[in-house]
Amino acid sequence: MNKRIIANRFGLIALMSLSLFASTAFAGNAPAATPVIITNTPAQPVPMVGLVKDSDAPARKPFQTAPMYIPAQLAATFYDVLTIPANQRLVIEHVSGTCANITGLSLASYNQVPTWTGVVFLARDFYAGAGAVGSTPVRLYANAGETLKIDITNQTGLFGYCYLAISGYFVNLP
Repeated sequence: MNKRIIANRFGLIALMSLSLFASTAFAGNAPAATPVIITNTPAQPVPMVGLVKDSDAPARKPFQTAPMYIPAQLAATFYDVLTIPANQRLVIEHVSGTCANITGLSLASYNQVPTWTGVVFLARDFYAGAGAVGSTPVRLYANAGETLKIDITNQTGLFGYCYLAISGYFVNLP
């Protein structure tokens, strides 16, 4: 049975070699390449759809807050950062700061219905103890008319606070 398998494989290899030889033999008979001439007028330029990528677009409409001081009451505190302008989307990419005496911290986009449309819960690095410092990449989208909020939960029984800085960029919407 092994001889039969070896013979089949040898035959397959010979057949592939023959077809490869035959295809390269005809390649020499192909016509010579000729240049293509495009005669579009300036009023009708050649379309470049999908070929050009604007890799520095996020830097064109940056968003960044200075470190914001947010006192944390003995309950949930919702701090309005910004209402997103018409025809814009805000993309949050990074949050850094320090907090003390809090039990939870998140960023959220909130619309007028009222519902949360997106939430990012920040790691305990931000509030693990007094003077704890955190810095983390995030991805949060807030659409036109929505409000970016910071939600701080304080169930420690002590006065709490946060200093936070947020950065990202705006995207134009049609």
